[in-house]
Amino acid sequence: MTTREKIVDMARQEIGISENPPKSNKVKYNDWFYPTLHPYHKSPANWPWCGTFVSYVYSFCGWGLDTIDYDSGFCSVPNLLKWAKKNNKVTDDPKPGDIVVFMWGGKPTHVGLFVSKHSENQFISIEGNTSATETGSQDNGGEVAIKRRFYSDAVFINVID
Repeated sequence: MTTREKIVDMARQEIGISENPPKSNKVKYNDWFYPTLHPYHKSPANWPWCGTFVSYVYSFCGWGLDTIDYDSGFCSVPNLLKWAKKNNKVTDDPKPGDIVVFMWGGKPTHVGLFVSKHSENQFISIEGNTSATETGSQDNGGEVAIKRRFYSDAVFINVID
């Protein structure tokens, strides 16, 4: 299995994982990411986690991300996008396992993993801290879900090739 296949496969296995308790940002990705990085922080699980989800999947598939804003990858979507642009990692030809930055409202607000092309205008992604429905919060929805998104809302980042 290629690294890209491992990343997508692992992300698929995470679908349905949710915060416990709801609306708390308490989730295993934050438990993994923050405690060693913020030992002084009293509640490390109270941080957003779409970026820690992506960092977790990459790490456990044997492809740890560079130090983007922390040693284990990133939590800040704007910092990820700045890093990607600076390091020429932005691509117009996304492949399975690439990172997707969602530019809702013209700002980098959410991140996920590219799975496949769905149509000329849409693609499939797996995202942490989103909603499984279209009515819930798309960038703070509290669970890992598979989504259909528009290319026009996305910037793709290739860190594998």
